[in-house]
Amino acid sequence: GWYTDAFDSAISPWTTLGPLAIVVSISLAQEGAADLARHRSDGETNRYPCVVLTRADDLDYAIGGKGGKGEREESMNDGEDVTVRLSDSLSYRFGSRGTPSRSDLSSGGGGDNGTSSKVDVAFQKIRRKDIRVGHLVLVRNREMIPADLILLASSTVGGTAYVETSSIDGETNLKLRSSPTVPQSALDVGSTRNLGGGGGGGGGEEPPAHHLLHETLPQSVKRMTRMSALGYPDGISATENESNPVEEIEENGGGAGG
Repeated sequence: GWYTDAFDSAISPWTTLGPLAIVVSISLAQEGAADLARHRSDGETNRYPCVVLTRADDLDYAIGGKGGKGEREESMNDGEDVTVRLSDSLSYRFGSRGTPSRSDLSSGGGGDNGTSSKVDVAFQKIRRKDIRVGHLVLVRNREMIPADLILLASSTVGGTAYVETSSIDGETNLKLRSSPTVPQSALDVGSTRNLGGGGGGGGGEEPPAHHLLHETLPQSVKRMTRMSALGYPDGISATENESNPVEEIEENGGGAGG
C-alpha cells in the first residue's frame, strides 16, 4: 500500500488530544466531587434519628441485649411508656377464632370474666435507614418525612396534616392529607371499650375516636395499638372469623362436591 500526502496538516494530534484530555479530566473530577458530596448527604439523611412505636418489652430486651442497640426517645410523653388495655376476651377471639361478630361487640365483647390484659408501648429512637415495612412512625411538626408513609393519625382536628413535597416535585404549596376513618356503623356497634378498652367500662378510658375533635398522643397510640400487631403480635385471622362461612364449609366436608 501507499500513503497520500493530500491531507497533511501542520497541527500535531497531541495539540488536540491534550486539551481534550484535560477538559474531560476536569469534568470527571467535578462529577466525582458532586457524587461524593451527594453520598455524604444521603448518609447523614439515612442516619438521622426518628421515632417509631414498639412494644416496651421488646425494647427493653434490645437495650439489655448484646450491643445495647435499643434506645428510648425521652422527649416523647415525658419518657414514659403508654399503657394500653386489651380485652382478654377479644384477645382470645383474635388469636383463636378471628374478629368478633357484631353481636359479640354489641353485648360487650363476651368472655368469661371481662378482665383485660395490658401492653406497654414505648417510643424507640432509630435511624431512618432502619425503618422497616409495618413500623408505626411518629413524625413531629416540621420534621422531614423519613419514608413512604400512610397517615394514620394526627393531632389536628379531623386527623389531617399538611405536607410539603418540594423535594420531590419542586412545589412549595402545602398539600392536605387525611387519615383513614372507621365507618360510623362499625363505631356505633362497638365502643372504644368493646374494641379492646377493657371489659369493665369506665376506668378513665378515653371516649370513642369519633367523639373526639382531635386526639392526644396517648389516645392515638392506644387506638393504633388495638388495631395493629403492637397489641396482637400473633396477628388476626379473618378466615377464622365465626361469621365467615369457611368453618361451615369444612364441617360439611369441603363443599358440595365432597
